[in-house]
Amino acid sequence: MTFIKKYSNLHTLETQKLILDENKHKAGIYMVLNTINNFKYVGSAITNRINVRFRNHCIHGTGSKLVRLAILKYGLENFEFYILEYYPGFILKNDLKHHHINLLNLENEYIKKHNPEYNLIQQGTSTLGYTHTEDTKKKLKENYSEERRRAVGNMAKNRIWTSEQRQLMASLAKLRNQNKALREKFSKLYSKPVTLYNKDGSVHSKYPGIRVMAKSFNCCNKTINNAIKNQTIFRHIGVIKIDQKIL
Repeated sequence: MTFIKKYSNLHTLETQKLILDENKHKAGIYMVLNTINNFKYVGSAITNRINVRFRNHCIHGTGSKLVRLAILKYGLENFEFYILEYYPGFILKNDLKHHHINLLNLENEYIKKHNPEYNLIQQGTSTLGYTHTEDTKKKLKENYSEERRRAVGNMAKNRIWTSEQRQLMASLAKLRNQNKALREKFSKLYSKPVTLYNKDGSVHSKYPGIRVMAKSFNCCNKTINNAIKNQTIFRHIGVIKIDQKIL
């Protein structure tokens, strides 16, 4: 199998950070491989979304259902993530024309080549840009009435779960807790400590990250970032500088 990059030890923070750092501003075709049975999943990612797709499939369990169940069964340490090919064009999320179509066609070629067992649909597809008609929305709303919602709730409430189902739900809950702790680690790892200085150069206040400062001043992150980038006076107080972070 030919590939551009290969990542092992997906359960480690180091590998997950490497996937993030090495695939910024890139689009392409990726593969998730089960090293126990060699089952595969092939997908495509638009620009700046390779890491998102990796985390959806392998960390959060919100991507492929079959991949999620396989990771629960075999463990993330028995999976590898590959970049099969980078796509040279820059693909925006709302771009459904030239580059996006080419990327989906490229994905189809790799799906035909590898016949991935975890792909439920053996064809590259995209739902970006698709919206239901008003008539369809109305029918969906009518079909899921308050009465039906209560009925579904009662069915779940009175349902008797098998031991296997309970074990699976426990595993999912454990995985969600692990993901929350991992997200907190990533948040601390990529936060940028900042200091707000008065006009005379003295320290006005310090913050562990831009988001925290933005929340303190009830403004958006972009406002803080622009003030740092342009070194403009923030709120008539002074300039904001990013502190040197020691990892």
